[in-house]
Amino acid sequence: MSWRIRFIPAECQKIAVSINNVPWTTWSASQGDVTWDLPSNWANLLCINVYGAVDPEGSEGTMFVYWHDILVKEFHFDDREDHDVDKPTG
Repeated sequence: MSWRIRFIPAECQKIAVSINNVPWTTWSASQGDVTWDLPSNWANLLCINVYGAVDPEGSEGTMFVYWHDILVKEFHFDDREDHDVDKPTG
């Protein structure tokens, strides 16, 4: 099992993402609705900090964070946002 992030086209052109304060990727709206697995160094962590910043600022961005196929956090934001996301228990 591992962490995954789904990017959903909204108003923004790009979303830059950092995991645990380390730059990870920049998604572009031209890539469409995609879900990417996080690299193995973050795959089995019990908690991750996810930071997203939209471009251009003020446009809406949407991304979902999953633990395997379980949705654990929805991001709907128009600037930048970060959250600690815990692996589901049970």
